[in-house]
Amino acid sequence: MSFRQCRTFQHCPSGLHHKRAGSPDRPAATNLRSVPGSQQLRTGRSHPVASHPVSRRRSYLQIQAGERLPEEDSHLSDQTNLQTHPLVASPPRLQATSSTREDASTLARDKTLYKYSTFRITLDYTKEITMNPKMSAAHRFDKRLYLLYLPLCLATGGCSPTSNSTHDPQPVFKVESPAGVNYVRFSPTSDNCLIVAETQIQVVDRSSGKTKSLSELLPFSLTNGFRFADFLTEDELIVAGNSSSVQLLGANRFESIREIGRFAENPHFAYLTVDKADLVTVADKNILRRINCETSQKKWNTKTKFDDIFSVHSCSQDWIALGEHASDCGRACLYSFSTGIQSDLVIEHEDRVRGIAFSRDNRLIATTSESGTLKIHELETGEQKWETVSDSHGAFGVDFHPDGDRIAVGCMRGVKIWSISQRKLLAAWNAHSWFVRTVQFSSDGKQLLSGSADKTTALWNLSNLDGVLRYRP
Repeated sequence: MSFRQCRTFQHCPSGLHHKRAGSPDRPAATNLRSVPGSQQLRTGRSHPVASHPVSRRRSYLQIQAGERLPEEDSHLSDQTNLQTHPLVASPPRLQATSSTREDASTLARDKTLYKYSTFRITLDYTKEITMNPKMSAAHRFDKRLYLLYLPLCLATGGCSPTSNSTHDPQPVFKVESPAGVNYVRFSPTSDNCLIVAETQIQVVDRSSGKTKSLSELLPFSLTNGFRFADFLTEDELIVAGNSSSVQLLGANRFESIREIGRFAENPHFAYLTVDKADLVTVADKNILRRINCETSQKKWNTKTKFDDIFSVHSCSQDWIALGEHASDCGRACLYSFSTGIQSDLVIEHEDRVRGIAFSRDNRLIATTSESGTLKIHELETGEQKWETVSDSHGAFGVDFHPDGDRIAVGCMRGVKIWSISQRKLLAAWNAHSWFVRTVQFSSDGKQLLSGSADKTTALWNLSNLDGVLRYRP
């Protein structure tokens, strides 16, 4: 039974006259009072039911991955009014994107969830209709019409685009910091992990999530703060950004061991050579330089266009990669670790570069940008291996899995893990409430750290995230 085929009766002095529901001779006025927990379908003229552009233009898996709608899909046409209920919308018929068993089981599970929610609403409405004597006849009629409409939703064979899991994934722990998190690092020799916030550094035991040591708390400043830190050994940290020198600190009490070099401006990062004899950093008007750790003697200087606002960089055995700004785009440039000479490989993006990472075998480099693009290049040939839009709201921190095939990308409010060989999204979930600046896989590839501008750091077990597609931008 459709809405236009339903007949309603009006009482008048001359008797009963029937009119088609939703199609009055003049605009209908209602004196129905809203009952808590109830919803009214309509009081005016009915329009044809139109399918939402989301159900027409995006597949189920695209919805799960959190892809943003095109601008024209953000709002319905003024000529179209949906006759849907606020509690349970009419489910769009899904277009099959794959014939795999995983997709079939996902759709079956979501249909079950939709049927359960429909059953609960049916019980609530039936109870309200039978036990509320103050409900008007017209309101009662609309309720019953909606109860007739629910089975038609199930008969379409679709289900509401929810997710392939009934619960959001939970982290092993989540640690609060006094400011936004710039970097997270796993210790290569222990169960500790390092959290570098703008105003404080924490060493956390990843097995328990308890803070083992804290640095001094710096006042927030745009020009002064912790910009970079990493483990040298289990007991030593190298720290840059909070002073005009690079410092070696004890990891247990953050006591100063010694200083390396003096600069006119605060250095943005500090990478040591394999023998720990030399240091490479950017300081003093974006000059990339290599100095001796003992004597502070400069070995080479190179002028760059380093984007010191976002301070994006990464290091491999042979190259230093910097995010640089240009007049019309963002780009990542590579400089030789030994000589400081710039490589011919320049990776350009439409917007500022927000993340750079080298693969563990030093064969690939990945870059992300504010426009949401993820690009992967081969270092030896400079050939672009893959490009995709990881998230149209922006792509930020990035890191390669030790297997060299998977790659994690920090998004506006979560993390996505991609397979490079399959060109496929493997997992996506909401990890934080703001954009994720930094991510890092553990050396065994079983865990992932994510740090966000929302002042939190989370540790995730990857075994619990395989196939989870619950990202909502």
